[in-house]
Amino acid sequence: KEATDGAMEELAKENLDLTATGQPNAEITPTGDLLIDGKAVVLNAEQRALMMEYRGHLAKLANAGIGVGIESADLAGKAMGEAIKGVFTGETDQIDKKIEAEAEGIKQSARKLCELLPAMKITQDKLAASLPEFRPYATMDDGDVKDCMTDNDSHYDAGKEVGSQIGKAIKGDGDSMNAAEE
Repeated sequence: KEATDGAMEELAKENLDLTATGQPNAEITPTGDLLIDGKAVVLNAEQRALMMEYRGHLAKLANAGIGVGIESADLAGKAMGEAIKGVFTGETDQIDKKIEAEAEGIKQSARKLCELLPAMKITQDKLAASLPEFRPYATMDDGDVKDCMTDNDSHYDAGKEVGSQIGKAIKGDGDSMNAAEE
């Protein structure tokens, strides 16, 4: 909690980095300045407002990502606890069902993260059209939202399969060597 609170505070107070392959380092300051290679780009009022809006989208996305990370860490702890409990009580049948139910919440949080992308892309595109210096850093394309949702589903399915294999290995239902390898 302390680390995540620190990260969220840093997002509010520190410059946010923008990266693009082959481009100099760029940052957005908390006041909406765009720094490229350490030098401030001159912005008019509309560009500064768009830069602040874009910075807000980046911060929301990062905060949502931190939230998903916290939920995932909690789930890992619960999964280990359930597995150990199952081994000692002999009630291993319900492990994957309990973990799968918990994982559904993470899937929903990840979807919410993906749902932040369309508004961010709109702001990015307005900013890129208004500010030529920003264009190289406007790297999000129309496929990114779709990819986010697709990757979210495939990562969830892969995680569910690994969880199922671990459950089978604990219960002795199958080849534990294959489960461990997966």
